[in-house]
Amino acid sequence: MRKKTFYIFRHGETDFNKEGRWQGAGHNPELNLAGIAQAHLLAETLRPYGLQKIYSSPLKRALQTAEIIGEVLSLPVEIKESLIEGNFGINEGQYHKDIIQTEEYKNWRNLDAEYIHFRFEGGESKYEIMQRMFAAISEMLNTPEEIIGISSHSAAIRCLMLQFGIQMNRLENGALLRLIYDDGHWSEEELGD
Repeated sequence: MRKKTFYIFRHGETDFNKEGRWQGAGHNPELNLAGIAQAHLLAETLRPYGLQKIYSSPLKRALQTAEIIGEVLSLPVEIKESLIEGNFGINEGQYHKDIIQTEEYKNWRNLDAEYIHFRFEGGESKYEIMQRMFAAISEMLNTPEEIIGISSHSAAIRCLMLQFGIQMNRLENGALLRLIYDDGHWSEEELGD
């Protein structure tokens, strides 16, 4: 199979992000002005890489980010449901400051293998998110495009990286990384700053 390059990015900022609230899959705010500016900056950062198509989570914040980049770079955008953010169950919509000291939160933030099946009540486990995201990009190995953009979410991207043994503690809004598939091997690098 030929080489594929994925440029995976987190959506721009929303008011939920600014307020320190967990959005998850169940909340669907739009980008705020800062988030729109971040999407435009991402477009300029991505310009030299020759993207051929963008696949996006269906949530507004990721889709708006993808559409802004797609418009600036004249790229098609396709929604892929499996790129959606993780479901954080009872914690969705809550303020980080209200749950950050709980044992459950510490278990969620712990990226070691023994915690990969941890989930919040009513939510997805890190393992389930990882499997879903990896299945999504594995399907893209069969698409005609060789250079692909992916607009997704912090936890979804961080869980995907666990598939490759990479632990990422935080992804800022507009963060960008490159994932390369070449002859059965995957490699990753963070881009930007």
